[in-house]
Amino acid sequence: MEKGYWTGIILGICFCGLLAIIIVIENKRYKNRIEKIKSEIPENSMEKLKNSQYHNYESNNNFIVGTSYIYNVIDEKERVKIMLLYHKTPCNKYDTDYNIDEVYMSKEEFDAKKIKAGICVKTLHNTAPEVRFKIKEILDIE
Repeated sequence: MEKGYWTGIILGICFCGLLAIIIVIENKRYKNRIEKIKSEIPENSMEKLKNSQYHNYESNNNFIVGTSYIYNVIDEKERVKIMLLYHKTPCNKYDTDYNIDEVYMSKEEFDAKKIKAGICVKTLHNTAPEVRFKIKEILDIE
């Protein structure tokens, strides 16, 4: 064995342990953020999200249409950032059944669609495995 072999192994184990701890903490913070958002949503909107079903988007089979709740709208200089919560099927027992995402929209389109915080909207979700259920755009108000 070469000099520094054990030092390299110990440093590698420490690095992997630190990385695992960071991932666990971030996952817990993400779940707490989702729970906080869910607690602020009215009961009828939560029922609508929970009972919503996804269906194929007729124009493109790579997308599905679902229901999302707008919990926050942030006005930026030239566009609007829309924060959304939507229901999804968990992948495993550690996964959450809700997810948060954000969509950017021009101010003109935002005003034309009459979107505001606190409403449910029809959203277009990507079906690619690497970005499963990622929201592409808001289609219409529900």
